[in-house]
Amino acid sequence: MRASDQKRMHARDGIILKRLHRLSAWLYALILHSFVGRLFTSFSQTEQAAHQGQLHSLTESRNKRSDRVFFRIRLRLSAMIENSLFSRMMSGLGKALLRTSVNTYGVFFLFFGCYAVVTYYVLGSISETQMPFSYVLTGGALILCSLPMFATGRPLAYV
Repeated sequence: MRASDQKRMHARDGIILKRLHRLSAWLYALILHSFVGRLFTSFSQTEQAAHQGQLHSLTESRNKRSDRVFFRIRLRLSAMIENSLFSRMMSGLGKALLRTSVNTYGVFFLFFGCYAVVTYYVLGSISETQMPFSYVLTGGALILCSLPMFATGRPLAYV
């Protein structure tokens, strides 16, 4: 296989990962300029402005001490969040969902679509109230969406 073919396949394989990367970059940029972002990042624009200003020499000793204390707080807080059980579980869940083959999602969509359609007809015949027809439309759409998913066995991350 030629190098250009490999690059093209790699570019085609990672559409979901590219979009997730763009989303995370956008969220990072959004959070970076908020109060929470300044708390969790080790460098802020206000610190840069303070170090470049004229009052820097007058407050240099106090700034160094407060910077160290604030840096330790940020470091410890970010380490606690990054190493938390919830963070590890969510990261593992996200990786597991992306590693799951598209066939598995197709089976889920097929059965859930069939369940929605059967529920509509069973509850419509048993109960006296009229069930919304959107159950059948949703079920049919899920069944139709599941059919192309059976064509590939690749993980969701590489589709």
